[in-house]
Amino acid sequence: MSNILINKPKSFRPDEQEVYRKLKRALSWQEGFGLLFVRCTPLQENLIIKQIKQDITDKKIDVLKLEHSIDNLYDLIDEKVKDNPIDILFISGIEKSLALDNYIKRTLENPKISYQRDSISPLLGHLNWQRERFRDDFNCCLVFTVRKYTLKYLVRRAPDFFDWRSGVIGFPVDREIDLLQYYTPFQRYIEQEKQQEASKEQKDIVYTLEEYFSLLEKLLLLEYENNGDLQFIYSVVKSNTDKLDNFFAQILEQWILATCSELNSEEKETIAGIVESLCIDISQFPLGRWANALEIAITGLETVLQLRPRETISQQWATTLNNLGAVYSKRIFGDKAENLERAIAYYNNALEVRTSEAFPEQWATTLNNLAIAYTQRIRGERRENLETAILCYSEALEIRTCEDFPLDWAKTLNNLGNAYIYRVCGDKGENLEKAIACFDQSLQIYTKESFPEDWATTLNNLANAYRERIRGDRRENLEKAIAYYQTALEVHTRDALPLLWAMTQNNLGNAYRDRIAGDRRENLERAIIAYENALEVHTRDALPLLWAMTQNNLGNAYRDRIAGDRKENLEQAITCYQLALQERRQDNLPLD
Repeated sequence: MSNILINKPKSFRPDEQEVYRKLKRALSWQEGFGLLFVRCTPLQENLIIKQIKQDITDKKIDVLKLEHSIDNLYDLIDEKVKDNPIDILFISGIEKSLALDNYIKRTLENPKISYQRDSISPLLGHLNWQRERFRDDFNCCLVFTVRKYTLKYLVRRAPDFFDWRSGVIGFPVDREIDLLQYYTPFQRYIEQEKQQEASKEQKDIVYTLEEYFSLLEKLLLLEYENNGDLQFIYSVVKSNTDKLDNFFAQILEQWILATCSELNSEEKETIAGIVESLCIDISQFPLGRWANALEIAITGLETVLQLRPRETISQQWATTLNNLGAVYSKRIFGDKAENLERAIAYYNNALEVRTSEAFPEQWATTLNNLAIAYTQRIRGERRENLETAILCYSEALEIRTCEDFPLDWAKTLNNLGNAYIYRVCGDKGENLEKAIACFDQSLQIYTKESFPEDWATTLNNLANAYRERIRGDRRENLEKAIAYYQTALEVHTRDALPLLWAMTQNNLGNAYRDRIAGDRRENLERAIIAYENALEVHTRDALPLLWAMTQNNLGNAYRDRIAGDRKENLEQAITCYQLALQERRQDNLPLD
């Protein structure tokens, strides 16, 4: 779940404290083997484990975190406690080991199947049949932290093991949901869509409705369960990019509206929060059909906004507006200038609630985002847009100080540096020196060891500034730029960070094209290779504007090329420019 949306609690609420005291007493008194289930949300789980470790100091406490489907829990516990006496072992993530997404899908298709023995998970069979071994071999209390639907599943499918429990302690979960109960009523909508689907020409149907709904169910459960860990969501997204299309967006919208139509405000807000986090996570996955992913995020967020109407004017309303602004800033479909205007409008609306007095941290976040949009803005005077951006960054830095918010401080300085690179007002040489100073300050926080991706991005930005630098020796500045780009590529690799790799390759190509040192012929060949590398990721389908930019740069390199036949090089340059003009049109990007 995106950390943009979740403020992790640092202490228990009053209604949680009594339940926590009950849990602490139970664990303090427990001697030897025990089996305890704690029903809680992911955020509560983190706080519970942290607090128990602080409060029960006379016992050895450890955590076994399950990350994927398993068949044998006994061996994992045995490995954990071998030669390492443990009094209390928290077991987190058992829902990931139960293949619950398959269970849900099969239950929806045939509710009776959930009671059939052949539907049982291999892990649950193992728990039922090996329960005596757990008691005889493990001299510790096993504490399973579970969700509401996980507990319901265990009661049904592992009754022998569950009956050995010494207790079930349920934390108040006002934002808890039982996703299982919300899927079944929506089956009516599925049946209606099936009838419509049957009337379509078969050639237009690529995936079945069941496959789309299965993907939606899986993503919602993973978003709810994983509490900020994107690994699981992205693995599913990566293997289902073909289903991230307009029809999936429609299904998401209909599911939200159908699900929330009969819920109370508290339940509705819970669903909205999960969907919103999922939309943000999907929008940050820059692989495959990224343009489609951004459209799905916009559809989901705008539907969530319907659940948070303007007249409510709440912090949640402002959060959704801020998130919509972020997605519209990156949007690929539609007119780029209009998308940025929408982003700016959303940010300004969010600032009606996110004021410096009421919500200073959120105010600074939205100002930072608004500044990014103004830096990219197409409409209006370029000079004024950049001055507005610099002012917003400077105001945000009043809150985002190095002492209080070092990471946000470094991020905003990075963005401010980019604005100074492109600044029109003032002395160009002085602006570039200010940009370099901003990037150098960011590197105090963004180190390769602690924040490798941010470190590499900052090096890329620093290289951009040195490539444009006026002061100092031009030859040396370009050599520094090339060195910074090449160092950034140690982290911005093709496999790990393809979008950043392509961006850095494109920039490296620009530096080699301008290079003074070395052989001019060889430098231009290196530039062409770098641009062609970038085009492996900057494809027209996925990233049309970046594709056009790189095609234009490649055209420049072929225009200046020394190697090869001059006539053929110029023909290639013309082809590249003509391709770029297919996306860089007068109506959408007049300056380009």
